[in-house]
Amino acid sequence: MSDAHSSPLRVLVFAIGSLGDASPLYLIARELGRRGHEVILVALPGFEKDPGDQFEVVIAPPDLGSGLAAAREVSTFLSRTWMGRSYLSWRSFLPLLLRRTRWIHAFVKMRHAPRRTVVLARSGLFGARIARESLDVRLVTVHHTPAALRSRYESFVLPVPAGANVTLRFVRDLLWRGMDGYLGSWLRSPLNAYRRDLTLPPIRRLFDKWAFSPDLNLALFPEWFARPQVDWPFNTRCAGFPIPEDRPSNHLSSAVLSFLDNARPFVVFTRGSHSGAGAVFFRMARAVCRQNGFRGLILGVAPGSVPEHSHPSVLQVEFAPLASVLLKASVLVHHGGVGTCALAFQAGVPQFIIPGIGDQWEQARRVARLGCGIYLHPNRLSTANLTIGLLKLMGGQVTRARCAHIAGDFRNDGIANAALLVEAFGRETQSTIPGTLAPSVRGDVDT
Repeated sequence: MSDAHSSPLRVLVFAIGSLGDASPLYLIARELGRRGHEVILVALPGFEKDPGDQFEVVIAPPDLGSGLAAAREVSTFLSRTWMGRSYLSWRSFLPLLLRRTRWIHAFVKMRHAPRRTVVLARSGLFGARIARESLDVRLVTVHHTPAALRSRYESFVLPVPAGANVTLRFVRDLLWRGMDGYLGSWLRSPLNAYRRDLTLPPIRRLFDKWAFSPDLNLALFPEWFARPQVDWPFNTRCAGFPIPEDRPSNHLSSAVLSFLDNARPFVVFTRGSHSGAGAVFFRMARAVCRQNGFRGLILGVAPGSVPEHSHPSVLQVEFAPLASVLLKASVLVHHGGVGTCALAFQAGVPQFIIPGIGDQWEQARRVARLGCGIYLHPNRLSTANLTIGLLKLMGGQVTRARCAHIAGDFRNDGIANAALLVEAFGRETQSTIPGTLAPSVRGDVDT
């Protein structure tokens, strides 16, 4: 509960993005509401509030992420790997980013309460960062994955070998600067035009210092998953994976419950919240199970992925709570989403990752480094390679032992830790001199 000697915080939480982006922010908002704070969650159309949630929900306009036009933009954008996206494909994403920037800034201006407002937003929602510079609010930038925290020492995103010698650090720095120039070339001009209207100074490198909050950067993963680097923002705090306490096994369908009652080992196949584009992957999963006699539970349905005649050892459903089905699984095959990785760590299940977009590669390499699984380039995905990988994991005693060790030490306190960090930061803000802001970043924006 909130401290009796200070007023509750007003926390504006922007859960705008994919399901994987929004879910952790919703869980943190729920915990802050339970602790007596005034929470306003901004979500996209389709969000459903639980009856017991103690916070206000504001539905953002459809064109910020779920309208037909925005859906086409996102679908086109996500259909390519990071390196495969052309300059024009990045440019096509620009209108959505600018709409989000303007709307979020205007919303914070309308709903903030001076000296007691904290804004929670994931990295990439630039409207929140601009509001921090122009209004009396504090900003917590939320980083779902280590890929969002660039480093010249350790970065699994960049195609540079491991090591911290001067040459490797120099090469990583050149690559980061090149990415800043590539991405900034299409976003910097319209963003600086908007900043000019607000009498804010221009930005030269959006994704270097400016993209990170000068107040608090909240990493939603534990330090054992990604060691904090010396060149991460000094105010970065690792909260842990944001996994809810409850396991909703009562939400399992009768078909899934019947499948789980069979004592034989099985493999779970999923592509997360982007399963609608996984028809080839799902058909391949069926073929591997059929050819090798594996039992398979496929989570997700894409057009053309469900055959007319089902196989007795394969069950495909649109959804089932992953935390529940992993309790009895032998291997998890997935896309590399950080939330999916966290659930596999918690359950002690070996992981076979087929990454697609940038941060998924980060997770895939970290899982492999921890000895908890393997990964495969999507260009090499075939029934033969999928079979080889599954057989390796099913018979890999060292991998299974490593997974069991991590599961035994797993701490499910990421949501509570995140809420406590936000609350402590807000309390510190309330104790500052009225009318003052945290240290200015105006010296950073032109770097």
